[in-house]
Amino acid sequence: NASGTHFVSVSEDATVKLWSYDEGTVDAVGIAHSGNIKACKISPDNQHIVSVGDEGAICIWKMPANENSNVNKAENENSNEINLQPQ
Repeated sequence: NASGTHFVSVSEDATVKLWSYDEGTVDAVGIAHSGNIKACKISPDNQHIVSVGDEGAICIWKMPANENSNVNKAENENSNEINLQPQ
């Protein structure tokens, strides 16, 4: 992110992981893709993560307010925004 406190990784296990740069720990994990994830990016305002999967899905994730927050799925079930679930 722009402040340099977190970074995002994606992998063949279909997860998006939000990492603490200083601690080297995973703060949150998101699962929504059905296969490999091609790319991801943190938005310039640090509010969202966008990921693109091999299956063609584009997921928009809400960044947790902080590592200790209990983040749940978006209220609107028809929404394509899926919150990262804390690990």
